[in-house]
Amino acid sequence: MSDRLGRGHSAYDMLTAAGAPELPAHHFYRIKQDPHSDHVVRVEVREISTRTGSERLSWATFSLREGLGPVLEATVRAATEAFDDAFPNGVPA
Repeated sequence: MSDRLGRGHSAYDMLTAAGAPELPAHHFYRIKQDPHSDHVVRVEVREISTRTGSERLSWATFSLREGLGPVLEATVRAATEAFDDAFPNGVPA
């Protein structure tokens, strides 16, 4: 993955190419370790704030211990779950 990032591909591009839903403008995925666990990864859907920073709209997690296959596949599943929670009626126009 880091090789692709070095060649101009963004992590978002690779995530969506792997099947994660595309986000509307001014939104992004944040992927990070859950602060309360050494094996849980949190995938958040965030909206860039008009003032400062961003606001979390939703999130989903997966465990690195679950053995769900490659981490990219687990990340895509969590991103899809977070997306569906953030936009239950579809992406706003």
